[in-house]
Amino acid sequence: EVCRQLEGLMRQLVANQRNGVRQLGRILSLGRQAALATLPVLVLAVADERLRLDRAPAAAMRPEDYLAAAAPAASSQPPAAAPGGCWHTDAGRVLQALLRTPHFLKLAASDEEVACENPAAAGAPAEAAGFFKVLELARSAWSAEQVGESSGLLAAFRGSTQAQVRSAYLDLVTDLDRLVFFVAALRPYHQLASIAGDLAMCWLGKCLSHLIQEIEKLMVQLRQSRLEVMHASNTHLQDVAKRGLHSASSTEVRWMQGLRHINEVQLDDLHKAIAAQCTEILAATTLAREAELRSEARRGLEDVVAAFQSADFQARCGLALPDGLMEDMQQLGQSVAAGGDLVRMLPG
Repeated sequence: EVCRQLEGLMRQLVANQRNGVRQLGRILSLGRQAALATLPVLVLAVADERLRLDRAPAAAMRPEDYLAAAAPAASSQPPAAAPGGCWHTDAGRVLQALLRTPHFLKLAASDEEVACENPAAAGAPAEAAGFFKVLELARSAWSAEQVGESSGLLAAFRGSTQAQVRSAYLDLVTDLDRLVFFVAALRPYHQLASIAGDLAMCWLGKCLSHLIQEIEKLMVQLRQSRLEVMHASNTHLQDVAKRGLHSASSTEVRWMQGLRHINEVQLDDLHKAIAAQCTEILAATTLAREAELRSEARRGLEDVVAAFQSADFQARCGLALPDGLMEDMQQLGQSVAAGGDLVRMLPG
């Protein structure tokens, strides 16, 4: 009976320890999916076709290809060797700088790969500073009433009436950068949760809650910026349709064909899933959850002590108990009753 109680308590504790790992792992996965699913909006919604790696009408837009093409190793090639020259406009330089930030480069890395990195070299502050410099240069240039071809935007979005759309595009880039930054910051907590269990999440609840709340806020901002950019894109699409497809230029036709690679339904679903996961994690880091874990452990230990000290168990013992075992169990029972430090009582 005592063995069964101990085994049941251990199974329960192990199950609880896996909750935090599962929740954090899930939000890391969803954050990566949301980042990759947002890239087609940056490439296809209001930018011209020079930002596309493959300009063939039927070519699919693969976010992973942009991550590979923008990697610093690819920048050592001569400008003419860059795929399609897609980085040679304002929009292209902004996108390349975004994809080169340290947190974006680690987007597809595993916990083990991140843990093996040299912390002194992993920060790459120059790349992060370079991104903000490129972003501010683009924001300054795009705040003018008119922008030229060097902006990398479709002609329809270069005029004075589209300044708000250009600002929303750069806000979308900023929000995406911050989202990936905070999602990447969750990795150490994921590693700790895999080692120390849910109690570690409770002990680190203040810092972890801050990160989760930032992610929640950024998801709202990211969605708002995306909707504004897509509204402008869809409005232009309607204008082209009203004029008739026969009067649309070949550039506009290719732009319309590219819009099918933007999956707004998937983006909305990811937004809802991340919001739900954030709520779960916040609930798992509260003081109430810590008290619940301690209460469950205390009840389990009380059941073990009660079963061990029962007359029925003592009568069914075929072998003499080891010396000192009875005193140890009595001390454990007294500690449980007194509400002592449960962490020291829990099985190793």
